[in-house]
Amino acid sequence: ELSPREVVELQLTAFRGNDEEDRGIEVAFRFASPRNKRATGPVERFARMMRTPPYRPMLIYEEVEYSETVIQERVALQRVTLTIEGETVQYDFYLTRQQSGNYEECWMTEAVYIVRPDQEGSGSLNV
Repeated sequence: ELSPREVVELQLTAFRGNDEEDRGIEVAFRFASPRNKRATGPVERFARMMRTPPYRPMLIYEEVEYSETVIQERVALQRVTLTIEGETVQYDFYLTRQQSGNYEECWMTEAVYIVRPDQEGSGSLNV
């Protein structure tokens, strides 16, 4: 029932509310697609990854802005801009609508990429 943007909003809210027991990271991990979980999990490994410099801003951001969601069939792109101490960083969340299993028809995050400055103007899917 959740839209791609709502999935990303839930993940970012969970990341931002993470605690010493990594409950926020664990909640966000639940919205990763099965393929993403195989690549980044288990959750303890995912938590370590979230603390690395490329992804740490998702745990400490002060403000978030959401671009318009781009959806093409079963694939979606949600670009977000996070602000931390006056600096911004952008991420592209790629989501897919699952086709089978326990999550059939649910939007789940397949991958998250940092947007390089030379990519800031683009926000399109090439599927």
